[in-house]
Amino acid sequence: MRGGGPVGFADGEGRSPWERLGGPPRAGHAGCMAPRDAVWLRARRCERCDSDPCTHCGRCGAAVCIEHLPARGLRCDACEAEWIDGGPTRRAVKHMFAPAAFILGGGAAFGALLPVVAILPAFLGALVVAAVATTVGVVAAAGTTGMVDGVARAQFLREHARTLPEARVIQRALPPPRR
Repeated sequence: MRGGGPVGFADGEGRSPWERLGGPPRAGHAGCMAPRDAVWLRARRCERCDSDPCTHCGRCGAAVCIEHLPARGLRCDACEAEWIDGGPTRRAVKHMFAPAAFILGGGAAFGALLPVVAILPAFLGALVVAAVATTVGVVAAAGTTGMVDGVARAQFLREHARTLPEARVIQRALPPPRR
């Protein structure tokens, strides 16, 4: 399946950045971009972006024309390509934290519901405790992966290329050293 990236890209038509700029088509998931495509995308510039910019990207500071103006919550095509490039890293972080959240959440629920086994018949009590503990673990793991995505996107959007102004060095005459 080619074309039709995720909804929310700057053009409003759901096309990914490499599709809008005429990048090389490739097989794979819709809206997915291989690192080689992202590198190609960063190298490509629109002439109007340089000659008639209407704004600058809030993250990298690159000039952007009205045609390539990113939608709210997005950055320029090169920055979005960088976000896509970071997907494997975010996925690895999720794989590290989700099992721990599952074990901690499920274990806490199991410990809290252990008295239920004494109240209900043995098989039914064990079934209820196991089902609730597993559900709590799955919800904890899902919440952790959602939190990783949310925090990573917030940090990505907060990044910017504007640096602090150049420091001014003030020369003062130092007093002579004391003996």
